[in-house]
Amino acid sequence: MKKIDVRFLLMGIFFLLYGFVRRSPFIIVAGGAFLIYSFFSKSMVEPKKNFFKPELRLKSKKVKETRSDKKGRKK
Repeated sequence: MKKIDVRFLLMGIFFLLYGFVRRSPFIIVAGGAFLIYSFFSKSMVEPKKNFFKPELRLKSKKVKETRSDKKGRKK
């Protein structure tokens, strides 16, 4: 299992047991959903690239001008 699968499995077991103790159907359903997701997440397709998160761009390699080049140039 992947690390995320184990995490969701543990969360599902916790919410399922907590829902039985509290007798809350919403928490039981949430725990069941986590359990189901933990088993089926392996076969899910990898998410697409996030277009809203900017990527780090490396500065382009520009030729640095030396001081002697700057002084020698005329405008």
